[in-house]
Amino acid sequence: MPDMKIERNARVLTKDGELGRVSHLVVDRRTKEVTDIVVECDGREQMIPVSQVASVSGDEVTLTGGNRDFQKTAFDRED
Repeated sequence: MPDMKIERNARVLTKDGELGRVSHLVVDRRTKEVTDIVVECDGREQMIPVSQVASVSGDEVTLTGGNRDFQKTAFDRED
């Protein structure tokens, strides 16, 4: 998805409904490509690989799976 434009605070949707909102994008310093989106949900932030993004439309990002598929990788600002 080279031409996708993911906006901060965009709704992040899965097959099960809304997962959260985009709080940050993670960019590879060397290639300048977005590698992950950071989603804030219930006061926690988690990283979602950009490869899991099925589509982007306006202020909505749709992921490829359900909510359970994306609750594994916590985002640590120090990493």
